[in-house]
Amino acid sequence: MEVEISLNEPASSTIARIRSKGALEARAILEGLSAPGFEAFLRETRRLTDEKFGKRLKCYVPGNDFPAMSVTGDACELRCKHCNERYLHGMIPAETPEKLEKALRGVQASGGSGALISGGSTKDGIVDTRAFLGVLERVKHDTALQLNMHTGLIDEATARRLHVTGVDTISLDLVGDDATIRDIYGLNKTVADYKRVLRGLMDAGFTNRQIIPHVCIGLNKGTIQGEYNVLDYVSILNPRLIVFIVLIPPKSATVPGSSDGFVNVPPVEVSRLIATTRSMFPAAELSIGCMRPGGKVRNEYDVAAFKAGITRIALPTRNLLKMVETLGYGIEYAKNCCAMGSMH
Repeated sequence: MEVEISLNEPASSTIARIRSKGALEARAILEGLSAPGFEAFLRETRRLTDEKFGKRLKCYVPGNDFPAMSVTGDACELRCKHCNERYLHGMIPAETPEKLEKALRGVQASGGSGALISGGSTKDGIVDTRAFLGVLERVKHDTALQLNMHTGLIDEATARRLHVTGVDTISLDLVGDDATIRDIYGLNKTVADYKRVLRGLMDAGFTNRQIIPHVCIGLNKGTIQGEYNVLDYVSILNPRLIVFIVLIPPKSATVPGSSDGFVNVPPVEVSRLIATTRSMFPAAELSIGCMRPGGKVRNEYDVAAFKAGITRIALPTRNLLKMVETLGYGIEYAKNCCAMGSMH
């Protein structure tokens, strides 16, 4: 793909070009900027963010007030290369409708604000919640709990039934590269299937304030493959909030110290993708979610995301908080998930 590059154009012109050409060409445009030009571009995306949303950063620390629950316990048929069931072990097991209802009402009784309902995937990439729809509807009717759902690649009929329950948000993982879907997820699916699920949720009645696209930066072993493609096709939703997570390279269970070819995503890629998103969706809130590597690189990702134009962050590093306070930003805290619509 040939892209006309200008090393010295004003940052506002770079943003205008990205909006007109789309996300697929944005990466080449940004890679063509000089280092000072890219820094100027980031200053402009941060300025536009502050102009729209105010000079503040919303910080989310879910904890016991907003726990994650797995309707499959620690079981997953898919066992994707980047996860292999490990994230399920940190969730509250709720493998039956009775267990889920008990867990949710326990959150209510303890003064919590809601829960993430997730679980392992079927071999078709679905988090099967069909047996739990009655519980979800009762809990939404009887309580003020906010419920955030991981659905995976559900069909439109199930989406319609889920909409009736009154759940608050759908955290929808989106992928933009067929090879990544096949090689990392192990799914016999394509990008067209993800587009179909997005459209199906919209047709089922979920709005752009309920469908929260999630984009994993570097999902394909730490390289950028289809992330910009997601930004182009998610535009049909006119998203109000997009959550980014960053690949955590897995450790091999068979070879100590090995990560089977996975590497950390370069922080500059986080900046480029989030700044592109800010350029394309100036009215959308942007968040960096809780899934990202720890250690020194975590703060590098946090700073890169902040400079590019996020408005929200889950579990921020202390260094980022000190930096934004020094820059004069107000910090707001919430004890729920960064995909939820309001602060609590």
